[in-house]
Parts: sequence; C-alpha cells; structure tokens
Amino acid sequence: MNSVDCRQVLENRLLRHYKRFPEKNFMLQQDDAAIHISYSTMDCCQSTNIALWSGRLDCKVYTHNRQFSSIEHLKKTVSKVWSKNGPVNLETLSMNMAERTFK
Repeated sequence: MNSVDCRQVLENRLLRHYKRFPEKNFMLQQDDAAIHISYSTMDCCQSTNIALWSGRLDCKVYTHNRQFSSIEHLKKTVSKVWSKNGPVNLETLSMNMAERTFK
C-alpha cells in the first residue's frame, strides 16, 4: 500500500462513515508509517477536519533513547506525554475503546 492507496481508503471507506455521523468527532490513529504521514494523507485529514492521534506513545516516552531509573519516573513521563493529547482526544479515544477492542 502506498500513500495514494491510503488516501483512497480514507476517501472511499472511512469518509463515508464520517459523513453519515457529522455529530461525532472522528480521530485517525496513525503510527507514523510513511503512508500515514505523507502529504496526501495529511491533506485529506486536514481538509475533512479529522483529527490525528499518534498511536506511538512509546516513541514519545522513550525519545532520545531515554532510560528510566524507576517505575515512578516512567509513570510520570507517560502521564506527561499522555496529558499533551488534550481532553477532547482522550474523551474520543475512551468512548471508542470498547468498540475498537472487541471488533
């Protein structure tokens, strides 16, 4: 799959649901794969007001090969990174968690 294929999936599959439920806040979880961060994919998300949420929390926690000397230090760092997602993103994520987990 390349970025053109990815955009076609967004436009032909996912946006159909987005248009059916305009009252819902949709968020695309992406993992920084090349096709997910390509100009084409990002443009598609911006033009349709779909928020992006990085699924790579671990990359942000362990930035620059960061090491942790204690579990408490790791917990504080995870909480700090998580809090930067914002309440709207976290609310949307939590509302959809059960649905995404059991499908």
